[in-house]
Amino acid sequence: MDVKDIAKTLFELVGTKSNVKANATCMTRLRISVIDQSKVDVESIKKVEGVLGVVEGQTVQVILGPGKVNKVGEEFAKLTGLTLGSDEMGAEELAKENKAQLKAKQKTPVHEFLQKIAKIFIPLIPGIIAAGLINGLTNVINVS
Repeated sequence: MDVKDIAKTLFELVGTKSNVKANATCMTRLRISVIDQSKVDVESIKKVEGVLGVVEGQTVQVILGPGKVNKVGEEFAKLTGLTLGSDEMGAEELAKENKAQLKAKQKTPVHEFLQKIAKIFIPLIPGIIAAGLINGLTNVINVS
């Protein structure tokens, strides 16, 4: 499969031009910012010849390998009509993506239950420590 075919296949599998916000490349990956993640067919992207893997997040990162990624990125940019972005994600974008991923992990019912329990007992910890110290001091005084 040549570079143009890979780019065209990826373009169709991410939901065409209406679903692509931005695209950029780094050393090995084509990063595609999509509007609606549900329109992206990740399993089919993984099966495309020349694709080494896919990483999901706020952006779809298609791993193509060094050398090939720049050529595919240029063809993909031509198909979308967008300019190919820089080779680095900004610090703000990375922070937002990491924060969103962490918040998504912390929304499980078990985690929320444990947070409620923690909110009850954490304010009591200083009182428990003070009671233990007072109890220890009274025991030392009574033994003497």
